[in-house]
Amino acid sequence: SVYNFLISFENDHLTNFFKIVTNLGGTICLVVLTIFLIIFIKQKKYPIIITINILIAVIINQILKLLFARPRPSVAHLIVEKGYSFPSGHAMASLTYYGLLIYLINISNFNKKIKIVLNIFLVLIIFLIGLTRIYLGVHYFTDVLAGYLVSFIYLIVFVNYVKSFLKDE
Repeated sequence: SVYNFLISFENDHLTNFFKIVTNLGGTICLVVLTIFLIIFIKQKKYPIIITINILIAVIINQILKLLFARPRPSVAHLIVEKGYSFPSGHAMASLTYYGLLIYLINISNFNKKIKIVLNIFLVLIIFLIGLTRIYLGVHYFTDVLAGYLVSFIYLIVFVNYVKSFLKDE
């Protein structure tokens, strides 16, 4: 029903927009963003933490995909995807990656207004990436929901570990 609702808005402009947004949770975008952060971030431990975080999330996602082996939806796919559907790798990657950035922004020395704007922007990206996966026909709603849930639980554990790692920074 979520897919049917979203696809009722289908048009070329929305499809093109969602194809761009979905890439924000993809491998190429996250690798490029990580390289950018490695080059420009001042804290030396952050790039290591960010890289380890996403690598662990990818491993968890691949294990779960193999464990559940759920086929992709049998609807019109507006993009080509391979592999299993459950849980959504893009949903997991976006919440894991951008969720960690939200945490790092919130512990930073940024101005409170900048923190709020960045937080809203990143939460919006996470949410939109999940919507794109359903709209584009490559995931069920439950794939995205499970991806978010697994990543949220994982991120809580990871951030609690990272807090002790960052104490001397």
